Amino acid sequence: MIIHSEILANAFWVDHNNDLCSAPLQVDGTVDDENMLYVEEWQCLGELTEAESEELDSIIEIFYKYG
Repeated sequence: MIIHSEILANAFWVDHNNDLCSAPLQVDGTVDDENMLYVEEWQCLGELTEAESEELDSIIEIFYKYG
C-alpha cells in the first residue's frame, strides 16, 4: 500500500522491515524514490504545520492499523 499526501508532498509506504518510508512526490505525481527517507529520520518534525502534523499522524495510524 502506498499513500500519496498532497499536504506533505510525499508518498508513504512500509518496507520489508516494517519501517515507514517516504519520498517526495514530483509535479507529475510520480514518486522520487531516489530520495527515499525513513519517517523516523525526519529532522523537521517540529517545523510541520498543524495540518501537516495531523496528516502525518493519520498516515502513521493507517499503516499501523491496516498495514
